[in-house]
Amino acid sequence: MIFKVETRKYKGSIESTEEEYSFAKSLKNTFLNEADAEKEGYCEIESPIWPISNSKKNGCPNGKKKNIMWSMDLQFFLPFDLEVNVDFGLDMGNGVGIFLNGEPIFEEKSDLWWKRNWDHKDVVSISREYKKGVN
Repeated sequence: MIFKVETRKYKGSIESTEEEYSFAKSLKNTFLNEADAEKEGYCEIESPIWPISNSKKNGCPNGKKKNIMWSMDLQFFLPFDLEVNVDFGLDMGNGVGIFLNGEPIFEEKSDLWWKRNWDHKDVVSISREYKKGVN
């Protein structure tokens, strides 16, 4: 299993249209093409320490807590098809987009804060069937 976390300084705004998952796609585009990887707030960690944070303690010497964008990439191999439920406890002030194998499967445009409570309404639960092979 490979797990990589990247953070970048957030600047600007995220565009959204009526098109399905336009907000999630705009988040991804902003992260890849506009967020500044050279300024304070940028970090890249493989196999981060849990709980994940953008801090010196977690291996991010220039990490900041405000105005950052996150990208988390989890890659794993399955020997057979399997339905899996994943819960995300998130603190995402400007929304979130979740992708599976490069395709958007979830977006939320509002502020999410789960308050460290797995029963909170802002916990994002996604059930999906993952195919045999690398996901």
